[in-house]
Amino acid sequence: MNIALRVLFLLVCAVCEAADLSAQIRLSFKEMASLPTSSGWAGMFAGSSHGAIFCMGGTNFPDSPPWEGGRKKWYGDIYMFKNDNAWIKLNAKMPVPLAYGVSISYKDRIITVGGCNEDGLSAEVTGYYWDGRNIQVSRYPSLPRPMAYMTGALVNSLIVIAGGSFSLTGDAIKKCFVLDIENTQNGWIEIGAWPGTERMFSQCASYNGNFFLFGGETTELNSKGIASRRILQDAYKLSISRSGIGYDALWKKLSPMPIGLCSGPGPLPVMENGEMIFWGGVDALAAMHTNPLVYPGNNDNIIMYSSDLDKWTYVQKKDDIPARADLPAVYWRKQWVFISGEIKPGVRTNTVFAMRENIQHSN
Repeated sequence: MNIALRVLFLLVCAVCEAADLSAQIRLSFKEMASLPTSSGWAGMFAGSSHGAIFCMGGTNFPDSPPWEGGRKKWYGDIYMFKNDNAWIKLNAKMPVPLAYGVSISYKDRIITVGGCNEDGLSAEVTGYYWDGRNIQVSRYPSLPRPMAYMTGALVNSLIVIAGGSFSLTGDAIKKCFVLDIENTQNGWIEIGAWPGTERMFSQCASYNGNFFLFGGETTELNSKGIASRRILQDAYKLSISRSGIGYDALWKKLSPMPIGLCSGPGPLPVMENGEMIFWGGVDALAAMHTNPLVYPGNNDNIIMYSSDLDKWTYVQKKDDIPARADLPAVYWRKQWVFISGEIKPGVRTNTVFAMRENIQHSN
């Protein structure tokens, strides 16, 4: 390369780098209509169908908080939000009250997977379809075992489920299952699990035909043999390829999370360029607080993972809205909607917020 071309090349690189530095990602939040309840729910299912958002199920403590002896209640109610006005409680209900499973939106169907209620865990997989007047309910192949507290997302036509537990108060598991929604005759198929430890309450995302698994929690024993919560920071990418009637799973370990998180929104909001947004969830410090009265709050620092660069970035602090845990996130009208959730142990919120990306250029 001659000197003139080399100088021109360096100048172009400098201009591109300056342009990249001048563009900063900012996330704007807009409050939507609150759910028609005085409290709210944790562990809800949610999705979209024919232009409307639906949320259903969940738990709360309707009479008194748990530290005052309040008893947890499970719900099967279904709510619809369509015209930017208010949430409407439908006459239809879930077949049974459930919470803490996985919900998937696919071709105007909301598919709920597993979950639990006061009677135990569920293996049921149910589809909900809004025909403009009523909710139509359909059945899909059941999970191999009843389970809850897992994470899951849609990768092409595959529902991918990772982690969770096989009992209400049991240990986390190291299991991964897939179901092809376009070809359900083979049912759920177990595939190879990630190379890390077992986990539940993890977060996940789907992007560019891959599944991403982040954090979660497990239980570990200290030097005295006392069990305690361990909030995880590891992250993995799963590539799936078909092999006969089964699938080959290729897991790749990613850069660790800058802070361990569990119980955040699911699935994770993914921007058009593959950047995944983390807001809310329980971090290791908050998990240490066993007294809800002095709980420091959920994670209110927004961080971002770039799947193309395998890099973590701090975005902004969002402390004007109580960060939440155990809630669904739904992509709707080019924004991500966070529905209800838990703002501290035993305390829910009925508020709903929409988040979208704004790119700001500095002068």
